[in-house]
Amino acid sequence: MKLIHTADWQLGKPYGRFEPDVRAALSEARFDAIDAIGKTASLHGAEHVLVAGDVFDTEGPEDRTIVQAISRMERHPCRWWLLPGNHDFARNGGLWDRVRQCAGDSITILSEPQPHEIEQGAWLLPAPLTHRHNLDDPTELFDGMETPGAR
Repeated sequence: MKLIHTADWQLGKPYGRFEPDVRAALSEARFDAIDAIGKTASLHGAEHVLVAGDVFDTEGPEDRTIVQAISRMERHPCRWWLLPGNHDFARNGGLWDRVRQCAGDSITILSEPQPHEIEQGAWLLPAPLTHRHNLDDPTELFDGMETPGAR
């Protein structure tokens, strides 16, 4: 199994201290990075891309930011696994519900601490963040996550 592990895309970052044309270029570069990651996955035969937190810079990005991110991911034949981080944490009725409404079958949002079999016998144990500031270690849940046959 091959996968690409990445994090901290911070899509929708405002870049407030820069001039408008520079802000636009920096924002576009972040979306271009999605294409670069998707192309790299294809080139190297990686069927999965795991984005381990902070896909978005905030829990309330503009709809345009969400749609553009999904559009870029869906251009590539890999499976995308998106894990909420401290900037884009998981909460009911929040960002990730909005993403789910737009995302196709190639995008899985890991907003619940439930194991996912990503390939035969290979399990992903997600530890999504549910608050901007988490005092507890979210990986403590791993000890109680059960997979068939204790895989």
